[in-house]
Amino acid sequence: MQRRKTVVFLISDFLDESQATGIFDTLALNNQRHDLISIALSDPRECELPPVGLITLEDAETGEMVEVDTSNKHTRQRYTTLARERQSNFKAQMRKKGLDWIQAHTDQPYLPALRNLFARRASRH
Repeated sequence: MQRRKTVVFLISDFLDESQATGIFDTLALNNQRHDLISIALSDPRECELPPVGLITLEDAETGEMVEVDTSNKHTRQRYTTLARERQSNFKAQMRKKGLDWIQAHTDQPYLPALRNLFARRASRH
């Protein structure tokens, strides 16, 4: 067990909604003991599906396979809506618990977002 307070970076996609209710409480508890900085990593395709036709997706945890028609406009819109709702909920819960985080995208450098976070934190103290 770590006795001294330390900076902890947690890098995750935060997509596991099965534990969504308790994860923010756990993060807040860890933030009391340490300086927790979460990095929410996402790929642009997690927010918007490109219209490429039929694709087969596999759930990495359950192995379940599902076929999705990405050329269907309604399917793409629903996917985007759900992704935005998930992102909005994540941000609201992180703010509610007073937790620091940055959003990092796989197609962009993360250092500017991290620098901005540390600048905001420095101005608070």
